[in-house]
Amino acid sequence: MEKYIEVLVKEMKQMMREMKVHIHNPSAYDIAWVAMIPSDKCGGEPMFPKCLEWIIENQKDGGFWGGEDDCNSPSPTAECLPATFACIVALKTWDVGHECMGRGTQTTFSPY
Repeated sequence: MEKYIEVLVKEMKQMMREMKVHIHNPSAYDIAWVAMIPSDKCGGEPMFPKCLEWIIENQKDGGFWGGEDDCNSPSPTAECLPATFACIVALKTWDVGHECMGRGTQTTFSPY
């Protein structure tokens, strides 16, 4: 079973490398999960480093992540929590964006 999963992961990575599709308005949550995928060539590096760059460049002034689709408020609400958490985990996975991680962990989320 473990070997079968490894084969599926390799196939999925190959499919993602070959994709030429431009996705409009991806969510911060989705980008964070893609950013955590390790490279086949070097497991110590991300397969999609541009996703990490996006995370660092798109943190909101309040220290959270999320766009119109997942967070409709200029201040962080509970809807932004999953995206913010995923972005922090992605940055921590690759040990980058320490300032962004710090700002993200200091964010206070409102229930509304």
